[in-house]
Amino acid sequence: MGFTQDFMCAAGEFDQAAMDAAVDKWFPAACACATPGYVDEIEDIARRMNEGDTEGLVFWDSDGNAWDADNNPLPRRRSGS
Repeated sequence: MGFTQDFMCAAGEFDQAAMDAAVDKWFPAACACATPGYVDEIEDIARRMNEGDTEGLVFWDSDGNAWDADNNPLPRRRSGS
């Protein structure tokens, strides 16, 4: 309901920035509902980070670049690897 209300209000006004904001706001909730274990995985990552256990964690930026928990860039994987 929340997504529909936010998005349709923005669409009715032809406000692209507001439509993008609605998608950004509600996308994680949609993923959590559609993907079993998503919330559990996020909670596990948050727990590990709070405990200082960041070994092997990989974070991705909007450009598709991989970073470790210390904000060091990781090499790109080759296609098929």
